[in-house]
Amino acid sequence: MPPDKKSAPAGPPKPNFLNEVIFLLCGLVVLGAILNQIFGALNSSIGTDYGSAWANFLNHYWWPHWAYWKVVVVILSAAGVIVAIYSRMKIHYINVEEMKKFGMVPSRTLLADIEEEQVKKEENKKWQEVLTHAHSDDPANWRVAIIEADVLLEEGLRMAGYPGDSVGEMLKSAEGGDLINLQAAWEGHKVRNRIAHEGNAFQLNEREVRRVISHFEAILSELKVI
Repeated sequence: MPPDKKSAPAGPPKPNFLNEVIFLLCGLVVLGAILNQIFGALNSSIGTDYGSAWANFLNHYWWPHWAYWKVVVVILSAAGVIVAIYSRMKIHYINVEEMKKFGMVPSRTLLADIEEEQVKKEENKKWQEVLTHAHSDDPANWRVAIIEADVLLEEGLRMAGYPGDSVGEMLKSAEGGDLINLQAAWEGHKVRNRIAHEGNAFQLNEREVRRVISHFEAILSELKVI
């Protein structure tokens, strides 16, 4: 039986969305008040309204030097992109460290899903090869089908976390657990052992092959290998 999974300890408290919105609105109000005071001081010092001052700035300092300003904007934009990438990397690092500290399991990523799907396709491809051998008219292919099915069983048991150095040991460790098709796994594995130990002296017929493969199919489906 796989080792019991310990429940992860509670992580840090999640931020309150409403409080963050209120804090942001208060900050905008304060910023607006500060900007209003700055614009008022500018109007008083230059003796004209802000709109006219802005137009004068554009006409005298911005448009005549637009070629230089474009270079400055490109440089600042590139710097902003670099800072954003660096900040994203640091945030990811902090999140990973928090997960380690609080024992939290990170959420699945798209890359992990793609890799798991690729592994599943490869395993299904192996199972299709097992079925091809099992439906062959050549008794030698029947033996290959059972041996390859047992290899898939070993992979499935290891992925499920059952301890042991062999399929037999892992099946013994699963006894008394929650595997519904444990007996089917034993039936298939025993036939595989007879093929390995007795060789051509162990006779197989088509009906027996179908029965053994159906046992492997049941346990491999339960282990989510196929």
